[in-house]
Amino acid sequence: MAVKLRQLMYKVAFDYFGSADDADDVAQDALLKLWQYVKDRPTECDVNRLAIRIAKWGCVDFDRRRRMPLVSLDSHSANVYAGTAPSPHDELMTAESGEMLQQALTVLNPREREAFELRQVDGLTTDEVAQQMGVTAASVQSMVSRARRKVFENLQRLMSV
Repeated sequence: MAVKLRQLMYKVAFDYFGSADDADDVAQDALLKLWQYVKDRPTECDVNRLAIRIAKWGCVDFDRRRRMPLVSLDSHSANVYAGTAPSPHDELMTAESGEMLQQALTVLNPREREAFELRQVDGLTTDEVAQQMGVTAASVQSMVSRARRKVFENLQRLMSV
């Protein structure tokens, strides 16, 4: 059973990345997550469907980690000494803005948030988001548009308080 599930997860990851090495890494991590999830649940569930979902999220997580810029402590130290580091006020404003945005995102339902984050945060195209979520491009456009409107309205409300 585990061999078949790993093959299924590998196929999902290979279709996503087109790389055997990346697909192998994702499939291995996804299989561990699936095992941890299923072992704590006595009820029956559609394991194949769950495996596909975990593999898809594994691909997104792997891709996010790979896209994250690496920050060198030496370059940050150089900026501090050169006087180009952000001021404490700027850092506080950035942190507060991030917290406000996170609070504004709470109005979204899970599907809207997923579409919004894949499109706006991860920078995927509408077609890539549609493929990732298993929906049409038109559905993605609708969800992202609705999510933007909700977030904007909630930000306005939060800023007026």
